[in-house]
Amino acid sequence: PVEHVELLSNPTGIMRKEPWVWWQLMALMGRAEERVFLQTPYAVLNEPMYQALEDLAARGVPFDLQLNSVAVGDNIMASSDYVHNKQRLLETGVTVWEWFGDYSSHGKAALIDDLAVVGSYNFDMRSTYLDTEMMLVFYGDAFYDLLEANLMEMEAQCLQVSEEGYLPRAGVEPKT
Repeated sequence: PVEHVELLSNPTGIMRKEPWVWWQLMALMGRAEERVFLQTPYAVLNEPMYQALEDLAARGVPFDLQLNSVAVGDNIMASSDYVHNKQRLLETGVTVWEWFGDYSSHGKAALIDDLAVVGSYNFDMRSTYLDTEMMLVFYGDAFYDLLEANLMEMEAQCLQVSEEGYLPRAGVEPKT
């Protein structure tokens, strides 16, 4: 059961789009007071997108980003961009967690304070400016609790990324 659901959507026309989903997600995250936890298969960002993350992280609200490690990711272009721009992502102040599970995760979800968000939006420029994407924002504890349990179960198979490499975590070994 949920109390209320909102639809976030990019325009449905072909070719270049205004980044409505990005703007709406940034607005939701910008109002967060307790927590932002974002799951995406990969992060392929331009400089305004990095700056938006930096601005959000600077507010002091814990902001975690969970994405595939290069070892398990199934998108070579997105993975190569992440390798090239990992330092820039870390410089935003967002806490980055790399997934080292047995498969490539293609989950797209967020926990923003007491909101649960799921949909088709990848944290990348293609989803932001080209594809017709959508996200559903769920209000209500039952769905939030289920999504949080799932995301935290996955986080148990992640390593936190630092400028020096990975922070150790019992039971999780980085893959090459």
